[in-house]
Amino acid sequence: KISGIPMAGLVVDIGCGSGVSLLPFAEKGFQVVGVDPDEKILELSRRKTEGMQNVKYLVQKFENVPVSNADLVTAGTSWHWVKPEVSHLTASQVLKSDGHLAVFYNYLNYEGTSFGVEIKDLYRQLCPDFPEDLASTKKHEDRVVESGLFKPFEKIDYFEKIKYSKDRFVGLLDTYTWVFKSPNRAELLGRINLMMGNDAEVPV
Repeated sequence: KISGIPMAGLVVDIGCGSGVSLLPFAEKGFQVVGVDPDEKILELSRRKTEGMQNVKYLVQKFENVPVSNADLVTAGTSWHWVKPEVSHLTASQVLKSDGHLAVFYNYLNYEGTSFGVEIKDLYRQLCPDFPEDLASTKKHEDRVVESGLFKPFEKIDYFEKIKYSKDRFVGLLDTYTWVFKSPNRAELLGRINLMMGNDAEVPV
C-alpha cells in the first residue's frame, strides 16, 4: 500500500533465505524473484513456494543480479549482507525510475527483557556471524539517505507482543542466517529450548 506498486508487479527480494519475507508477496500474486547466494537455505524457500508460477530464484549475490524494471526491491533482515558501496546503486539499477526500495528488520527487543538479554548472550557465544548491531537500523537509514538515490526517505516502526509457542519461536530463530549457518546451531537451539516454558511472550 505504501509503495503503490501495481498488482502482479515485479518484486525482487534480496537475501530471501528461507522465504519469510518473500512468501507474502508471492501469495498476493506479485511476480517475485528471490535472490540468495546460499543454495542450502534457499531450498527452504523453494519448498514454501512449490507450484507457484509467479516465483523465480537466482542463486547468486545481489551485486550481479540480471534483473531490471522492478517495481519494488525488498530486503528482509538481509540488507547488512550486501556490500554498502554497491548495494544502493545496484538497487537503483534494478528498479524502475519510479520504483521503491523497502529495507525492513524484524528483531527481538534484546535489551527489553531478561529473556532477550540471555538469547543475545547465547548468540555471542555460539554464532560467529551474529551482527552485534542487529537491533539498530540507524546505519542502514543513514546510508540510504547519503546515497541520494531514494527520495523521499521514510522510516516506519511497528511494535507488538506476540505469544509464541516454543516450537514456533525456535523455528523463527532458525530462519536467521547467523543461526542457520552456525557450527553450534544444534547446541544454541537446544539451550534456548531449555530456557523456555511451553509458551513465552516475546516482544519483537
